[in-house]
Amino acid sequence: MLDPTTVIPHRAPYLFLTGCDGQGNATADAPQHAAQLIEVCAQAAASMHGGATGEPQAGVMVGVRRFTIARAPTRGEPLMVSVHLKARLGPQTMFNCEVRDASGAAVAAGDLAFALTGGG
Repeated sequence: MLDPTTVIPHRAPYLFLTGCDGQGNATADAPQHAAQLIEVCAQAAASMHGGATGEPQAGVMVGVRRFTIARAPTRGEPLMVSVHLKARLGPQTMFNCEVRDASGAAVAAGDLAFALTGGG
């Protein structure tokens, strides 16, 4: 696993990833609020872009679709995150994200859209 700070620009206290492989798989500590699981997924998607190029990629999340939270995890609970590229049109990208707990049970899932503003 890579140190997420090598592939995404986020830093504490708003860095939720604890590791990433640059291929769409990451580990994270559960955030304080369940709604922040969207940001956990966004960071995992960003790490996929950064992992592909070896450096952070500038961009912004521009949309969230069909994001459901199956349960609110306990703050600091270890989570497994996987993201898959669904579509790309120029600098626009759409990812599907799944968050699971240590037992493999679903925690959250949905689609996130991004606009890359540099590189990638």
